[in-house]
Amino acid sequence: GGGPSAISAAESLRQSGFGGKLVVLSKDSYLPYDRTMLSKIAMKMDLVKMAIRDDKFMNQTGIDFRLNSEVVKIEEKSKIVKSVALQESWTSRSSRFECYAG
Repeated sequence: GGGPSAISAAESLRQSGFGGKLVVLSKDSYLPYDRTMLSKIAMKMDLVKMAIRDDKFMNQTGIDFRLNSEVVKIEEKSKIVKSVALQESWTSRSSRFECYAG
């Protein structure tokens, strides 16, 4: 998942000095937002303004945050993640996976 826990983990990795490629896949259409605010504001809200971190932050920290992406398969032994985003498939080999289901 690409919610608040995922962005917090990605940010923590960068703060602790991890300089490798960092990709977050999220089925959501928006960057992670403060869900606790949903009960405190009117139903007409701008989720972009409620984002925990914005596009500028993602670019500055080198976090590749892919919205509208659904993980369809994880091959643990070969460390391959397959996802689908807007009818395009994407495959990546990774040295490490972290999963934040939400």
